[in-house]
Amino acid sequence: MNKYSEPKSGFRKPAKGFTLIELMVSVIIISISVISIYQAFIGCMDGKVAAENYNRCTVLALEQIQKFEEESTGSGGTEQLSENNRLFEWTIERKDLTGNAYDAYPSLKAIILNMKWQGPGEHRKGQMTWTYYTIPRQE
Repeated sequence: MNKYSEPKSGFRKPAKGFTLIELMVSVIIISISVISIYQAFIGCMDGKVAAENYNRCTVLALEQIQKFEEESTGSGGTEQLSENNRLFEWTIERKDLTGNAYDAYPSLKAIILNMKWQGPGEHRKGQMTWTYYTIPRQE
C-alpha cells in the first residue's frame, strides 16, 4: 500500500469555507462600493433638482420679459412666486441705452431681469441674470 493514500492520525483536512479575515475584507469592499453608489445617486438627484429649478426659472424669465416688453411703459419692479416648495423672486428693469456705442440705434432699450430661487434646503438656491435688448415698435 502506498504511504500517501491514507491520512495519518492527527492530520486535519483543510476546512471548507472562508476565514474571518476574508469575510471582513469582503464586507469592507462591499461597504465602500455601496457608499460610492449612494453618493453618486445623491449627486444625480441634486443635479436633477438644479436642472428643474433652472428650467422653471428660464420659463418664468421669458414670460416676464415678454409681458414687460408688451407693457412698453414702467421702469420695473420686484415680484415673487412660490410653487412646489420653491420660491422664485425676480427684479426687472428697463434701461435706455445711450452713448457712442448706441448712436446707430437711438431707441435701443435693455430689459434686465435678475432672478433668484430657493428650494427646500439651504444649499438649493441659485441666481441668474438675463439682458434682453429691444427696439420699441413704431406705430
